[in-house]
Amino acid sequence: MKANLLLMMLLCACSSAVEQAWTADAEVVGRADVTVDSGSPCVPSCEGMECGDDGCGGECGPCSDGHVCLADGSCLCLPDCSGKECGGDGCGEECGFCPAQHVCLDDGSCLCIAECVGKECGDDGCGGGCGMCNPGYS
Repeated sequence: MKANLLLMMLLCACSSAVEQAWTADAEVVGRADVTVDSGSPCVPSCEGMECGDDGCGGECGPCSDGHVCLADGSCLCLPDCSGKECGGDGCGEECGFCPAQHVCLDDGSCLCIAECVGKECGDDGCGGGCGMCNPGYS
């Protein structure tokens, strides 16, 4: 009877040790600084990737502002033309163009440039006038 009790105690102790070792290995899987059953550390893989998961719990890199990371590890530019009539969209394209006699300002708005060179009166091209004609002239 004593032998059976001793054997049962030994089996319980071994079982507990195995369970603790298995739990410890499960907690470190994916950490590059710890080796697990295979005996090799996790090696990050970012070849051909700008962003995303490196396979070891880290990242291959962040995308710049105005970009999002796609599942294939590439960064996609998100154009931003909100509130703009003209100028760049942040991705190399244009939000729009100003009509003739206008310039695009840094804030994305178009500004009309009045054209009165050589004129005494008449329309300035921007909805205003270039001056008044002398009495008796039109």
